[in-house]
Amino acid sequence: MLGYAVARAEAMPFAASSFDAVTANQCWLYFDAARTVAEARRVVGPGGLLSTSHFSWLPDADPVARATEALVLRYSPGWTGARWDGAVTLHPPWAGPELSYIGGFVYDEAIPFTPESWRGRIRACRGVGASLSEAEVAVFDHDHADLLTAMVGDHFTVLHRIDARVLRFTS
Repeated sequence: MLGYAVARAEAMPFAASSFDAVTANQCWLYFDAARTVAEARRVVGPGGLLSTSHFSWLPDADPVARATEALVLRYSPGWTGARWDGAVTLHPPWAGPELSYIGGFVYDEAIPFTPESWRGRIRACRGVGASLSEAEVAVFDHDHADLLTAMVGDHFTVLHRIDARVLRFTS
């Protein structure tokens, strides 16, 4: 039995009907949804489950998230993850008729951070770490540290929306 495999979600190296479920946490938006749904259907077979979940800060509701996002946009103006309105659809359009909604949840939580841990979370953001050069990330991180020094103390929270859904393949 494999411990893990490195592969594209759209082309998994597993036999048909190998699993009961496929899960995707914090990554679904990076996939070609139509191809990934078809591939998930193949590896789980009829009646199999697909679960997706996300952990997203809320810039419209949290001042630290709002200020941080504005800084990210200064360095990475083309970042497509900005200005998220917080809307979550439990049966998303990409699910189509082949997936039925089984259950899920959406809730908001104030997540504790230190300046260092929030800076790490933001360096991992695709608008920073995946978009900027190493030198640009270093300059961004310095400016982010200055921003946090002006805004927060040693411990603070950032409001996040946490969501998950479980869908079943109907055929």
